[in-house]
Amino acid sequence: MLQPFRRQQVAGLRVPRAHIHSDAIGNFVSSCRSCFLFRSLFHTQIVHWKRDEEAESCQLLSFRPSDLKQLNALTANDTTRGALALHHLRKGQALVYSGGDYHNARQLLQAVKKKNAGKSGCEKKLKKKKCFTQAVETSAQWMQQKQLQREQTDILQKILIQVSIDNSRPSEIMGLKRTPGHVNDIFSYAFKNDSEKMDAKFGDLTSFLLSLSDFLGMVGGYEWHRKGVYIDALQDYIYPHFGVFPPTRQDYIKLLNNINCDRTQQTSMLEVGVGSGVLSIILLQQKKVDRVIGTDVNPYAIACATDNVRRFGFHENVHLEQADLFPPGNDGDPDRNKFDIVLFNPPWIPGDAATWLDRSVYDPEQNLLRRFLLQAQHHVNEAGYIYLLLSNLGVLLGLIREENVHAMFREGNLELVTVHKTKPKAEVANKGRAEKMEKGKRHHPDRIANA
Repeated sequence: MLQPFRRQQVAGLRVPRAHIHSDAIGNFVSSCRSCFLFRSLFHTQIVHWKRDEEAESCQLLSFRPSDLKQLNALTANDTTRGALALHHLRKGQALVYSGGDYHNARQLLQAVKKKNAGKSGCEKKLKKKKCFTQAVETSAQWMQQKQLQREQTDILQKILIQVSIDNSRPSEIMGLKRTPGHVNDIFSYAFKNDSEKMDAKFGDLTSFLLSLSDFLGMVGGYEWHRKGVYIDALQDYIYPHFGVFPPTRQDYIKLLNNINCDRTQQTSMLEVGVGSGVLSIILLQQKKVDRVIGTDVNPYAIACATDNVRRFGFHENVHLEQADLFPPGNDGDPDRNKFDIVLFNPPWIPGDAATWLDRSVYDPEQNLLRRFLLQAQHHVNEAGYIYLLLSNLGVLLGLIREENVHAMFREGNLELVTVHKTKPKAEVANKGRAEKMEKGKRHHPDRIANA
């Protein structure tokens, strides 16, 4: 059985002066694709339903794209049973929860989730992430689990709540009692980077619909943003924005210790996929680099990294811009977009990505790493290095063949210099506990016999 742990590794690459002459790492996909820059986190569609025999309609704000321009819905309240709700949701109808209690709405969501998981024959596998990852033995099982999760997400996304608008800003949840007391702060956090879009989309509206699942995601994200994520390497906090992957797992950060720089001169670095900015901030604080250009296709990541860089006082050392992988153009200067270090922590699992958070984990069409490696040699100085922070989860799941990854390095004219590995804390802790138990058995054979 595959272990449910992700082992991280960092690969140091350089562009050889002659032709390629050693093994390298490549990719698991075919042709390149173009990637467009998206300016907005959310999508909208019209929902129609009846309340007290009167027809109503409202815009649904969703963080997942949909092919449907319109959606029909029914009303739900505290008396709606989970089985009946699931019946309508499976038929493609949405449920607008109104005239009840917020906590009862959450209970209905959980009831639908449980009943749907049971009907799909995957209740135990979807109950906890731990069970889910341990149950995966083959890539086929992984894809089946992903499909089941996608179907369940599509169903749960159709349980809706109505949100009032005040001065073109989300204000309160309508028609529900006992809503969170800080709901205004939650909406301010979730839409802080969307003020212009909100003015354009909701300027004349008094309310909109929102998935209850999305709202609960906002609540969880708001807590991470309010409290911050403590980073051991910084001895301080990073504050993630909504729509940006929070650096809660930090096993890979220790691999930055293997990045060595020539400190006799100024060192420049390009970080592709800057995210929250945590990696660049660490390297700047450790004085391994002096100047950083950070890019990300996610506009919310650029805003997030900007805030965090400013908090640590590195705003004069860092320039951030929204771009697909590499910064655009060189304005006639061939060395303008070349750096001593190019750092990339790419998505590690092949698969479709519906949201910005998904794009942090899944590589649509499985070719982002390939595009990066084909272009990277044009953005690193002659004596510079390219560092990849890679997870081997895709290899463990059978979704990626390691020899294909090696082939991609050769295709990108890159020479693999060295590989450093680390293990997640959970894996190390489990190994330590197992060794301790085995040691206890050796020292107490009578206790084993009595057992």
